[in-house]
Amino acid sequence: MPNRNSNLLVLLSLILCCGCSAAQASTLRVGPYLQNPAVDAMTIVWFSNDDARSRIQVSGCESSAVDALVFDGWSNPGPATAIQYKDSEISRLADSVPTTIPYIHEERITGLLAATCYRYQVTHGDTIYKSTFRTAGLADSRVRIIAYADSETEPESTGKKVAWPGVEQDSADQRLYLVDQTTGYEENLKVIASRNPDLVAIAGDLVQFGGEQRDWDEFWRHNENLAASVPIVPALGNHEYASGPPQEGMWDTEATELAVGKYKTYFSVPDNGAQDPRHNERYYSLHYGPVSLITLDTTDGSPNRSKLDTHWDLLGENDGAVAPAWQPGSAQHEWLIKQLKLAQESSKFTIVMFHQSPYTSGVHGHPLGPNASETNVTSSQPLQILTPLFLDHGVDLVLGGHGEMAEHSVVQETRGVGNSEVVRSVHFYDIGIGGDGLRGPAQSINNPHRTFLAHSDSIEKYSEDGTLLDGGKHYGHLEIEIGPDGSGKWTLKAEFVYVFPVTDPAGNVVRFERRVYDDRLVLPAQGN
Repeated sequence: MPNRNSNLLVLLSLILCCGCSAAQASTLRVGPYLQNPAVDAMTIVWFSNDDARSRIQVSGCESSAVDALVFDGWSNPGPATAIQYKDSEISRLADSVPTTIPYIHEERITGLLAATCYRYQVTHGDTIYKSTFRTAGLADSRVRIIAYADSETEPESTGKKVAWPGVEQDSADQRLYLVDQTTGYEENLKVIASRNPDLVAIAGDLVQFGGEQRDWDEFWRHNENLAASVPIVPALGNHEYASGPPQEGMWDTEATELAVGKYKTYFSVPDNGAQDPRHNERYYSLHYGPVSLITLDTTDGSPNRSKLDTHWDLLGENDGAVAPAWQPGSAQHEWLIKQLKLAQESSKFTIVMFHQSPYTSGVHGHPLGPNASETNVTSSQPLQILTPLFLDHGVDLVLGGHGEMAEHSVVQETRGVGNSEVVRSVHFYDIGIGGDGLRGPAQSINNPHRTFLAHSDSIEKYSEDGTLLDGGKHYGHLEIEIGPDGSGKWTLKAEFVYVFPVTDPAGNVVRFERRVYDDRLVLPAQGN
């Protein structure tokens, strides 16, 4: 990977820089972070507690060919009304948390060189925030993407351990995981940062309730430092649409739109040209070096509670609400076809990301229904209808979550081409192990396409004194490496990483280690 060492130094500098962490609580609500990377541009976003302008300066890194100041200007902040607290949240806030509406600062830095390291500095009041970024490379650039889903941050995650079913147990068993969700997510992010990725992709359910500002505060508390030097590429999940606890009308259309408004305020993604402007930023395509990453919003199908619906309680656009339809014939589906064709023509690899995993061993493999034993209110099953489209256009990976498991499924199809037969494959990943869940499979679900499931294929191993040595379900992510191999042929490598809690004989966690499940994928590029 190019310039990995400089990125590592940046992460260290974030800890040491000019009193950043001490001053942020009083000057910035969220420190500067990166969005929408391109070969010649990068967007930098931050939020302040006051309406004062910030100065932003960008110059080349010492290791790059650019050493001069390329941008020196002042932000034009505006009120970020979408990310204010609800009345029901204010009583649960600490006295030190400001409840005024924050101000958003967003600057698109353009005219940059491809695959080049830049330093940036944001000065707000008396405090200076420093970091670096690297622009996207051209088609011959190596790329490392780290992806996960289902972090579902909330303050209540601290001290809350999830059920940890083993192979001989079901999900009702109350054996608890070794650390709480907050610790699990923090340690996962530490491992991610240590790998110096180019992008971090999150396949939905970033927060517990999209309409709860406290949950977004928790997300940025965890991600602010990493996001200062590595762009986050998100997808909408059903939890981003959820306004709050059920007693607050969590699926009312007006409330869900307020929730999605927070997501859209925080993230600046490529324009999708949607005819309905309310659908912009809910799905998009990002071309980064040799890969196209196409992100969909599949939260709700249409019509409501039909065989192509994915959410029992949420209303979509064909029901008079806003959530965009995704099924054949919809505007998002037509857009998807165009993006898949473009990716097939211009990129070595194509990755599609959306929240629900179409092929799953979990509870969301049930058909849509009112949450009885044989149905599920947020079913992933309808999305299997997109698979032929992915096969037709050479999609390599489909990234999802929702099942909150580490699961790999492969759909293959043999087609006649001239006098020979060609096998086409699409690899589907449930990467919902970010910082929540750790579920086991549903007893009544059979996923015939499954090739790996951590629950059953990585059995826990213990010493004679009962110390956990290896195996089991743990928090983690998927690491994707794209580049030429030793012979010069381009490959995509993907492997499940888990963050293993090493314990002493008494069962106390003493440290965490990066380990890799026995499920490694290597794919050749088209045309190799």
